[in-house]
Amino acid sequence: MKRYIKSAVVDALAESPEIKRDFLNDPNISPYVLDRLADDKDDNIVRKVIEHPNVSARTLKRLCKIGNKDIKLRIAKSQATPYSLLSKLITDKDYDVRYTAMSNQNMAEEALIEFAESPDWRTREAVAKNLSMPVDMLEKLSKDSHWVVCRGAASNLNTPKECLEELLKSKNPLVVEVAQQTIRDVESLRRQLEREQERKRAHELPFEG
Repeated sequence: MKRYIKSAVVDALAESPEIKRDFLNDPNISPYVLDRLADDKDDNIVRKVIEHPNVSARTLKRLCKIGNKDIKLRIAKSQATPYSLLSKLITDKDYDVRYTAMSNQNMAEEALIEFAESPDWRTREAVAKNLSMPVDMLEKLSKDSHWVVCRGAASNLNTPKECLEELLKSKNPLVVEVAQQTIRDVESLRRQLEREQERKRAHELPFEG
């Protein structure tokens, strides 16, 4: 069972922002404590609360009502943000907030598919970068009429290798550059996974004395 730092600790914290920021590096802070720290006057403290792995959806929803663009952007980016909140952020008046929310992996698949058909190329680019986008839609987006959307698909680690190889033939050097980097990243991740599997197998081998 995970043991959290109790809320009483918050009252014992010094007023120094540096001490609070260091405190927020602890992975065992409870969602309740984070909710209390979310009311801090220091924006840097609030940002660290949003980025903490234990932050609750309740806290994020409350902070989202502040209306600050920077706060909304961080919430839209957070992997702790549920789709119920993302679905509101994608209708925000600020384009950057909408774009970031559409790129969040917690977006519902049906929403991603719908946005992939949007007439707005910026919307298609945002979802083309989303790692939760279905592979068949990534294949389609990699052939989009707008080069920026193709570049978005080229940056996605889940875009099929054959699509990335086709993107290497693009007339746009920026698309080619991104596709090349993604191919290298995928290969690096594959080698890393193989090494981890080899280490795991080595540990599982019976000891022969």
